[in-house]
Amino acid sequence: MVITINGAPGSGKSTVTDRLAKLLHYKTIDIGQLRRKAAQQKGMSLHEFNAWSEAHPSAGDRAFDRQLVTTVRRQPRVVISSRTAWHFFPDSFKVMLTVDPHVGAKRTLENRRERQSELGTHRSITSVMRLHAKRVRSDRKRYRALYGVDFLQKRQYDIVLDTSRIPIPTVIRKVTTAFRSWKKAR
Repeated sequence: MVITINGAPGSGKSTVTDRLAKLLHYKTIDIGQLRRKAAQQKGMSLHEFNAWSEAHPSAGDRAFDRQLVTTVRRQPRVVISSRTAWHFFPDSFKVMLTVDPHVGAKRTLENRRERQSELGTHRSITSVMRLHAKRVRSDRKRYRALYGVDFLQKRQYDIVLDTSRIPIPTVIRKVTTAFRSWKKAR
């Protein structure tokens, strides 16, 4: 069983992925963390790496996506944090997390240590909001060009939650409840 989690920057994708996987005794794959690590290895920020991926799709996005598909074939129970995993696993339980841009930027700044390659010199909420918007535009452009998909279309998800004012335990409870209902209906 595969659960795919997509969401806006600062919506809690990684946190929800980790906690949901622990609760269900599933493995996790966080594509954002893998991309940050790859960017760091190349001496790039995440945004520079995304721009590089636009110019080098076979070595960028397509390589990550091939690795993801291969890995998940060996993992029968996994929660994936990714913009496009729902596309590669159409039978997965698909989650979309949204967040008010101001709240998302504030959360990202609060997790500055873990997001250093993403933030660079950005220190204000307004600056991080612009950075997040740029990242979403880049991701959207790349995935439309590569796969003809728009990850922002809410109709393709089984549950869409705005995490702006919902504590993480409540998000986990809502996702878990929806997942169990989805599983029973299958």
